[in-house]
Amino acid sequence: MADLTEQQKRFLSATGCEVAYDHLTRHLYATDASIYRVKPLAVAFPKTVAEVEAITRAAHECGVPITPRGTGSGVTGGAIGPGLVIDFSRYLKRMGDFDPDTLSIRVEPGLVLDVLNNRLKRHGFVFGPEVATSSRATIGGMVGNDSSGARTLLYGTTADHVLAIEGVLVNGERVKITSKGTEPRSLGERLSQLIEPAREEIARRFSADLPKRWPGYGLDRFIRRGGNPCYIVVGSEGTLMLVTALELRVVHLPRQVGMAVLFFNSLDEALECAPQLVELKPAAVEVVDRILFDQTKGQLQFANVRQFLGLDEFMGECFLIVEVYEEVEDKLATITQWVRGARVITTIDRSKINGVWSLRKAGLSLLTAKKGPKKPVAGIEDTVVRVGQLAEYAQEIRHLLNQFGVKASFYGHAEAGLLHIRPMLDLRDVNDLGKFRAIADAISELVQRYNGSIAGEHGCGMARTEYLHRHLGPELYSVLSKIKSLFDPSGLLNPGKIIDTGVYKIDSHLRMGPGYRISLPFEPQLRFA
Repeated sequence: MADLTEQQKRFLSATGCEVAYDHLTRHLYATDASIYRVKPLAVAFPKTVAEVEAITRAAHECGVPITPRGTGSGVTGGAIGPGLVIDFSRYLKRMGDFDPDTLSIRVEPGLVLDVLNNRLKRHGFVFGPEVATSSRATIGGMVGNDSSGARTLLYGTTADHVLAIEGVLVNGERVKITSKGTEPRSLGERLSQLIEPAREEIARRFSADLPKRWPGYGLDRFIRRGGNPCYIVVGSEGTLMLVTALELRVVHLPRQVGMAVLFFNSLDEALECAPQLVELKPAAVEVVDRILFDQTKGQLQFANVRQFLGLDEFMGECFLIVEVYEEVEDKLATITQWVRGARVITTIDRSKINGVWSLRKAGLSLLTAKKGPKKPVAGIEDTVVRVGQLAEYAQEIRHLLNQFGVKASFYGHAEAGLLHIRPMLDLRDVNDLGKFRAIADAISELVQRYNGSIAGEHGCGMARTEYLHRHLGPELYSVLSKIKSLFDPSGLLNPGKIIDTGVYKIDSHLRMGPGYRISLPFEPQLRFA
């Protein structure tokens, strides 16, 4: 897009909202944790709901696209866009008092998950869904992607814990969404009118046995859970409205926690064991492969957990983390009896449990630090199948990757059928970029064959929107388009995400693609990576 005119800048600044137009800020906000880059025209930092309302209305009147942003921890490019980026994480991060009677708390979207949980834990409660990026992920970002992370079988996804949503539409009009309807009421009525005629197709397309979400707007849960419009907004990736406040349901902290770590010679053995472990109704079953845990070698912060797990002596390929709540000694004993032939470590020591989780939660950071030009690439890292299909599904993916001569790391939420599969590629290399496209296309088809979901918890963003039409079919995709038009008739809210505008492809707008180079005014003498 062409740069803002001086008149447009004055119009935006006249709202009283802090707005940055300088190139440094715009470059900083051109990227997030994804592989993509889109330089915005400006970045706004609202301090109040009134400022959100004013800056949104002004951008709308100027015809400038709007992209909401938390801390930019998403991996699909959902928090970057070509127009005005609105950063909610700088100022809009307050939380209200915890209400022990309703087990709820009111928060602003820029609040970081760990900050919220540290407050709630004083009262013996926690926000159920916990993502690996909890130290920097904002609640607003989790709502945008309907994030879930580990413990999905126990706590569900973010959408299952949202009681009410307040925000503004693209024209600056305030709106409130609750389980009982919307304010204004007409918005909810028209929403139901769009979705209800597709009830049969929704039931046919969306099977209820995937614990992680289906991509796009939550049509299936809207139908199955009494027409709750919160399920449409949660997971909408900032394409329908800008969220300014949330009322969240919280859960009790478990009284007892236990962990079993099961070591396997191969990924196949581990994933074949997962369905049996799920029968025990654990809080979580996570898989960690050698590519990931080998990255902890020589790192002081992981020395104790490596010693506890015996990773220096372990010659296998992966391990499973099984977390259980209540009656933990009986459950851990059962796990030990079930898994014969595999080494099993059990513990109820909270410090050791936290140490194991710290290794798992550092997964992406550890992989990104892998030496060499090939890095773990997102794009196929969010697919979901049923846990009983997981071993066979992973075998097919490994076979596909082997055909291209590509290695990948496999880790993630085995209990929910979701593996974070990250092929090692150098996207600056034309051949590797071609492999990336071919692998993504093939896995999209594979997920359809398994009747799985292409986006379980990371959203569609720039990476998967192009595949959404073929996964949902023309009827349901048309419903999504009509919902988008209902909330955002001008098409200015995070355009090109969920509803395809043809602008973004999984292999376009790359931060580091073919031809990437950094111009330096000197000849470097040292190589640090």
